[in-house]
Amino acid sequence: MPEDRKPPAIVSLVTGELAAMSKNERIKVASEGLYWVDSPEGRHAFGDEVADLEQGRRETLSGEAKEISKFFGIYGQQTRGERGRRTGEHIFMVRIKAPAGGGFSARQWAALDEGAERWGDGTLRLTSRQGMQFHHVRGTGLGPLVRHLNREYRRGATLGGCGDVNRNVMC
Repeated sequence: MPEDRKPPAIVSLVTGELAAMSKNERIKVASEGLYWVDSPEGRHAFGDEVADLEQGRRETLSGEAKEISKFFGIYGQQTRGERGRRTGEHIFMVRIKAPAGGGFSARQWAALDEGAERWGDGTLRLTSRQGMQFHHVRGTGLGPLVRHLNREYRRGATLGGCGDVNRNVMC
């Protein structure tokens, strides 16, 4: 194969040079296991931003924390108003995995339902990849919802619900 037709070398978090990685890959490396956020505000724990949301000290997550949040099943969004325009109100979508065929016990289903009612818009949305989504979660409810799901549904409920991770596919 001619040299100019060879595919580019694969860059991985383990073997790649930091300069060759995308911005999001560099954020993941700097987070040291998705724990730290290196932002213009300075280096701090990801959990500190979630705590600031809960206490009303911050409107939304920083850009760097939003990239890390995906691995915790969290997507930052904005509400939409007239004609689909963003209103500026920051909200979140939280996704959990439902492994092992997607079955739920009565206790787990009650925990999911309670989470949607208390911290979301009251709906639970099933995904095509064995997941469940909570929509319209306000910043003040983000931490409480994730803690509730970890305690009442299953530990690590939101881990791997979003981001560039493998997910199940329903048939």
